[in-house]
Amino acid sequence: WITPPERLAGLMEPWWKDGQQIFVHSIGVEAQDATIAALRSLQNKTPRFDHRFTFEHFGMARYDQIRAMKALGASANVNLYYIWLRGEMYGTAIGKDRAEDLSPIGTLVREGVPTTLHSDYPIAPPRPLMAVSLALTRYGQSGQRTLGAGQTVTLDQALRMVTIDAAYVLGLDDKVGSLEPGKLADLTVLDADPHDVKPAAIRDIAVWGTVIGGKVYPASQIQPRCFSACADDREPATLLREPECRVELRSPGGKVLRIGYGGTMGALTNIDQAGFAAYRKFNRCHCHLG
Repeated sequence: WITPPERLAGLMEPWWKDGQQIFVHSIGVEAQDATIAALRSLQNKTPRFDHRFTFEHFGMARYDQIRAMKALGASANVNLYYIWLRGEMYGTAIGKDRAEDLSPIGTLVREGVPTTLHSDYPIAPPRPLMAVSLALTRYGQSGQRTLGAGQTVTLDQALRMVTIDAAYVLGLDDKVGSLEPGKLADLTVLDADPHDVKPAAIRDIAVWGTVIGGKVYPASQIQPRCFSACADDREPATLLREPECRVELRSPGGKVLRIGYGGTMGALTNIDQAGFAAYRKFNRCHCHLG
């Protein structure tokens, strides 16, 4: 444990009593038990309404835990990339049933728990439309198999997770997240309607532009952050710092041991360079180290 469960409520209590919103990194089943117990203790001592206490990452959970979250008024900010990056590997480690139940957004939505999505960047790329695709398909790395079909959601539910429900979880739903009188005129304009393409293709919809404060900015007029094409002789330390560099740590036999994105894998640079294969998927350039 990073924070021992018996200390969790006490550490949060001053912030809770001050009316602050609290976000807790709570990933596994035992972590959900500890976080639920802490929230229940806080509510028993100092009841609060509309506190928007949020479970972050939320990789695994039992059904009764999700019901408890609803009863306590909690929200969930889910990392769907557990499915995409690791779902097909986890079957042998934790069992097929548990692996396919990762990131249980379907149950959260059905039980009425406010839910949003994130990438935990730089663990995974910050691409909301990719998260929407994953919410509908729950594809792993092969892109061929749905992992946990019962945990998929509808397109409109997924779009809410990256718009109004995300704003709600952040306590900003009075300002952003939907187009309503009195809110900021800030929005993204897409090149295609997500309802008109296949779920797996939503991730590839281009952004036509943005509107900030009512002013239109076409993407053609926005200077993107560019990365130069990579070469095989690049230093690992340089490559691993770049956030759009996907990195796989492989065993000598080729088995994938760990996946991450540049900026978070620095500790791996001390491991044999031959163990790395880095893929610049977003500019179609592949880099192989070692």
